[in-house]
Amino acid sequence: MGVGKSELAGTDLEHARSYSPILDRDHSRPDPHPQPLPARGRGAGATNRGLASFQEHMANIAPRRRFGRVAPDRMPLHALAYDPAIAPSDTLLGGLACALDISGALYAPAHDALLVADLHLEKGSSRARRGSMLPPYDTKATLDQLAAVVERYDPGTLVALGDSFHDVGGPERLSDEDRATLGRLQAGRRWIWITGNHDRIVSGCVGGEVVAEWRLGDVVLRHEPTSGSEPEIAGHLHPVGKVAMRGRSVRRRCFITDGRRMVMPAFGAYTGGLNVCDPAFRPLFAEGFEAHLIGTERLYRIGRAQLCRD
Repeated sequence: MGVGKSELAGTDLEHARSYSPILDRDHSRPDPHPQPLPARGRGAGATNRGLASFQEHMANIAPRRRFGRVAPDRMPLHALAYDPAIAPSDTLLGGLACALDISGALYAPAHDALLVADLHLEKGSSRARRGSMLPPYDTKATLDQLAAVVERYDPGTLVALGDSFHDVGGPERLSDEDRATLGRLQAGRRWIWITGNHDRIVSGCVGGEVVAEWRLGDVVLRHEPTSGSEPEIAGHLHPVGKVAMRGRSVRRRCFITDGRRMVMPAFGAYTGGLNVCDPAFRPLFAEGFEAHLIGTERLYRIGRAQLCRD
């Protein structure tokens, strides 16, 4: 069911006056109060990865809002459009400063850590063994995308939040080329595999450390989200958000958060998605949430009231 015109009146989506499509339209109006972003990662030109400057930037750009509905004095849609190579969408989670990347990864500058969820490597070969012949290029495509994000941030630590392999035999089925690519990505940094429901055992042949959970300060990193009180970042549910307006709609992978809990989008090339309006999300976000939808070139922060079911 689409979002009615009355619900859209005065919202961020009012700026999207035509579907071109909604999330990929070129909003060219300049920000009247532009704010510089702190440098990230360990690459050339990175001069400040400190939490203080990141939080100062957050305070300067963050609109006042309540989860579930965007507050009346919200930031306009064009101000939420970011070039992924320059300015990921920034947010705070239980005091942890996070940069949400257009690839679906998350970077935590205070810990120089890059997070990805649900890679589902070797899903194609897993399905082939069961008679469903998919093109066997998903692992290469996923690792190539991951390599681009790693190059952009050059993190000291990379954490994969479970279901990194589609089944427990996935590591052994890696091609020599893909295994070499994974080895290059792991070189010079700490690599953490969090176990998931698809890969409760991760073979030692793929390097890295294997754990059930990990922590970044007070925030717990795990595969399956819980309804507990402690801040957490998880995957598992493959969230996607759908926006409908004037008879047209767009459906995109997204990050979903209420400020204490975040569910990350699936990163893998062959992964599907579950609409965030599905009842499965309700126990996790009883007080509402906001979604950061991933467009072709931008991230868009959208309140629960502007999202609709499939």
